[in-house]
Formats: sequence, structure tokens, C-alpha cells
Amino acid sequence: MLRFLVLFYLAIGSACATTFPLDLKFEDIQAIQQTHQDYAMLKDLKQPHYGEYWQLKYTFATKQDAKQRFAQMSQLITQAVGDPSLSFERYGYMRFEHAGEEYLMQLKAYAKTANIELLRSSGYQTFLDLGMKAWPLNASLVKKGVEAPIAAIAPVSDEVEIKRLKHKRYDEQTFRASKYSVASKGQYWIIEYGLKNYNQHNSLRYRAAHDYRTLLAEQGAAVHMDGNSDFVFEVEYEGVHYVGKFAAYEKSMSLKVIEEDTFSQTLVLSPDRLKAQLDARGQVTLEGIYFDTDRATLKKASAKAILAAASLMKHYSDLVLEVQGHTDDQGDDRYNLDLSKRRAATVAEALTREGVEASRLLSRGVGETAPVADNGSRQGRAKNRRVELHRISGGDEISMLGIDFIKPLPNARTNAQRHYEHGELTVHHTPPYAEIKKVETISAASHEIHEYVIDRKGKRDMHFSRTEILLNYRNILPMLGARLLGEYQNTLYFRFDDRGDQRPLYGAIKAYDGLYEVQVYTLDPVEKAPSVPPVSVLPEGIACTPSFAGDWRARGDLSHAYNTQASAALLEKMQAVRLELRDDGSMTLGDDRAPEQGQWSIESGKILLHGDPQQGSVTVTCLDAGKMLIELDIISDQPARLVLSR
Repeated sequence: MLRFLVLFYLAIGSACATTFPLDLKFEDIQAIQQTHQDYAMLKDLKQPHYGEYWQLKYTFATKQDAKQRFAQMSQLITQAVGDPSLSFERYGYMRFEHAGEEYLMQLKAYAKTANIELLRSSGYQTFLDLGMKAWPLNASLVKKGVEAPIAAIAPVSDEVEIKRLKHKRYDEQTFRASKYSVASKGQYWIIEYGLKNYNQHNSLRYRAAHDYRTLLAEQGAAVHMDGNSDFVFEVEYEGVHYVGKFAAYEKSMSLKVIEEDTFSQTLVLSPDRLKAQLDARGQVTLEGIYFDTDRATLKKASAKAILAAASLMKHYSDLVLEVQGHTDDQGDDRYNLDLSKRRAATVAEALTREGVEASRLLSRGVGETAPVADNGSRQGRAKNRRVELHRISGGDEISMLGIDFIKPLPNARTNAQRHYEHGELTVHHTPPYAEIKKVETISAASHEIHEYVIDRKGKRDMHFSRTEILLNYRNILPMLGARLLGEYQNTLYFRFDDRGDQRPLYGAIKAYDGLYEVQVYTLDPVEKAPSVPPVSVLPEGIACTPSFAGDWRARGDLSHAYNTQASAALLEKMQAVRLELRDDGSMTLGDDRAPEQGQWSIESGKILLHGDPQQGSVTVTCLDAGKMLIELDIISDQPARLVLSR
């Protein structure tokens, strides 16, 4: 019976010999288990190796000393290779050539079992390529009608199809591999591939990573490994810079990649700075205007400058401007004069498309007759090729700003409009717009919300990411004259210091993929507090201040200071610590959720706080007729200082 088993499994081994490169014949075999993969990894003592892979697991009928079995098997293997001088190194590794191919083998032998791993490191045929012409979508994605622009750097193969495809026209991502990380922004894809026909031989884990890494290396890519089948890369391909991360698995592989947006915007003056220069000089150069060479066609990069100028004219409804075109002295004088006229007219037309009345705009070309720099240098000629705005009249009548002043993005349609009489906005002040993080709650007299959907073929455009929406408004809002305050959880906060009636206008852009809200909050009119006599219990050292009551402005390391008619002072510390002193000698210390009640009194020129468990003191010092210095010696180790001024 034993003899039959040996011959039976030897026959299986013979049948496998067409795939396994060596004809191995061992005695006393009870069972053989063989696996094969088109491409896998085998590590020796120095490094990993990749290629076609086999594994043979032997079970023997009788026990034998492991070292003796290893010696017998290694001798038979070197004979099968055809080079008896070969020997196995430490941990059973051996490299050899056979039939013109290079191999790495590892042998492990035990009392009743043995394991052989063999990797052919030469002769591997790649299956991935670059140059995708169309997305190889699976049937499900085709049925859903999924569309996206082609990512030129994406791999393609007849063996795989795409089972998930996500595209954003703009996004910001950080790709990480071990200790390496790289941040990138631009057009973004997430692509997940699956094998069309999976079997135990065609695993993607190592061969997909090898193939794609090889393709990228041929393009000069920098590759940073994150394990054996994951890596981050940076590469220039067909003149475009790509940054991404690739990962391969048993039956699938994925690519996350950004086609970088390398455009750098020239500084464009905000409407406030345009107005300041018009007031001071009567004219201003409209920076950020670009034309096609020798033509009067505006480049897309000019959009921000056009928006800034249009916003200025909308804000000052009586302002009349002349748009002047200028050229350098290269070429014919008549041609330059005509070109400058056409360019000035183009800018005026662009302003009318942004909603400025044509009756408030004149255009004139002056050619090369008014240079501002030396035409003898390239830099000088670039400065002379410009567009200027000259004030004809007006600029004093301010239009009231509202939610309609914030223009929706292209292809955005109004989905909903809501208006409320009162509202509260929690503003997150964050760097780089604020020096430190803080949270402020704004109580408003009115509150409006416009919800917009980015439309694409009648549907919500999910390719338009929330990041792209916020990026657009980060660029647009300063051009409208707004001050950016912070960004938190896909919401951008901003403020117009004067909406036209000396009241600020606060707002927020809340973004989702293909959808966003514009919210504006109008504050109550500012009312001056009536004059009241000084609080009688205040020490004589501050008698020079008119009164604690009224409207005070704060400067210092406290976020707010308020004075009401009935209270001595209301101070709010950064960490939401609030102090309220009342005329009846009572006080409240702490935030709204857990306030501490107590008393306050005047002793030796100090306002003393008596509370449990909080205790401390407030020192009030007169600086001049309109300022006082408040020192809070509570909560923190160092006194908190604040200058209040009328």
C-alpha cells in the first residue's frame, strides 16, 4: 500500500512538472500540495525578490531527523538543477540559474514535512500599461452612467476593470508612506480596479505594484514605498505633475491621484484697496489682467481682477470710471494704439457682464504714449502693458450689501431661499486668518440663507468638491471686499466691516460636494448709550473716565469687553471665562453653563471678587480721558490685561 501511495503522488508531481521548473523526485512521499502565482514575493536575507512563484508542501510517510532530511533533499535539488556544486546558505536560501532563467529557492525540512518555495525572477511579462483612452468600467458603473475625465497617469489592462470611480475637479490631499508625506492640490481621482477573472495564480498584490512602479520609474518618478505593495509617487507625465498613492491587494488595486494645479495667481487688489488708490490718485492699475499675445482676448486668469473691479463699482453705485489700455513700444505705433483701444473695450465689456451698468463705463486706448517704466528691458515692457481705471466722477454713494451681492458660482442654480427675523452665527476664527483660534457667537437682527446646487446635465455635480467650492470663495470674497475670519468643518466664515450703513455683515459658506449654502447675518443698528453718572462705588483713581457705561472697544488679550447701562463691566476671557459686575455689589464669574455667583467690593484701589471656589481681583487704572487699563488677576498665573477705549 505504501509503495502505491509513493508512485501515486510521484505521478502528480510529474503532472505538475510542466509548470514547476524542476523535476524533483523524493522518496517516501505521502502527499504533495502545490500552489502557483504568476507574480509574488520571496525575501532572502538581504532584500525582497519578485517574480513567478511556486510552493511545494511535502508530507512524508515516516519520520526522519530534520537535518538529515534537509541534507538529502538539498542534494537531490542540486542534481535536478544540474549543478552539484551549489549549496544552500543560511536559513535554506539558494540562488541559481536553470535553463537560462534566474531563480531563488528556500528549503525548509522537518521530521515528517518539508516546504519548498521557488521564485523565477527573470522572464516576467508585465500586464499593466499607461495611455488609457477610455475608462474600463464594469457593467454596474456603465449602467449608472458614471463619467469622469481621463487621468492620463492611470494604469490600464485587459485583465482588470474599474469597479469604483470618483472624481473631483479640485481637492487637497496629503499622501503618506511610512514617515514620508506629501501634500498636493488639484484635480483628484479615486480609482478602484478589480480582476475580471480571479484564480489562485493571478493575484494582483505584488505584480500590480511591480508593474505600475516600473511604469512610473520609466517616467522618472520618485517612489516612496509603504510596505511591499503600497507606495506614494510623484511624477511628471506628458507635461503634467502628478502626486498619488497606489495599493494592490489579492483581487483588486486602487489609485488615488492628483493632477496638480500649478497656476499661481498674481496679486489682485481688493475693492477697498482699489478705492483707496482711486481716492488718493484718481487712478489705479488693475493688476492681474492678462490677454492672449497680440490679441484683445482676456485669459481666464483675469477673472479675479475683473471681479474685484466689478465689486467696487457695485458697492459705490455712483462711481463712473474710464478704462484705459496701454502697451509697450514694440511694433507699429498705430497697431499698438488700436490694440490698446480693443483691450480697454474688452475689460469694460467684461465688467458689464458682471452686472456693472454700461453707462458708468468709458473705454480709451492710449497705446505706447504713457509708459510707467523703461521699455528697454523685458521687465519694463511688462509693466507698460497694463490696464488702468480712472475716476470720472462719483465714489461717495454706498450701496447696501446683502446676500445677493455674493454671486453664485458658475452653473449653480438656486435650490432654496430662507429668511429669518433673528439668528445666531457661531464664528470660528482660525489661522491663517486669525492669529489664534477662538469662537465667537454673533446675534443678528436678520438671517438669510440661499442654497445652491452645482448643476451638470440637470443633476447635482458630485465632481465639484466641497474643497473646490471653498477655494472659489476664498478667492472671491476678498475681491468683494470681505474679510475672511476662519475655516472650520467645511465652512468658511467672513465679514464685511460696513455693509453700507455702518453695520457689519457676517456670513458663512457651508460646502458639500456639488451643493453649498450662503448665509448672511445682519446685526442690529448701533445705538449710543445715554450718558449716566459714574458708578458711585468706583475708587477715585479712575474718576477721569466719563463712565463705565457706554460702548467700549477692546485691545489686549481678552476677546471682548462690553459695558451696559446697568453694569460696571462685563469681560469675556479667551477660554469663555466671563466676569459681570453689577451695581448692587453682586457678580457672576464663569461661562453660561456653570457660572459662579459672588460679591465684589472696592478696597485700596482694587475691585475685589469674592466667590467660591474662584477668587481674584481686578485692578482698574486710568490711562487718559478715554481709556482705562483693566488687569484680571484670576484664572491664569499671569494677569490678563485689556485696554478699553471709547
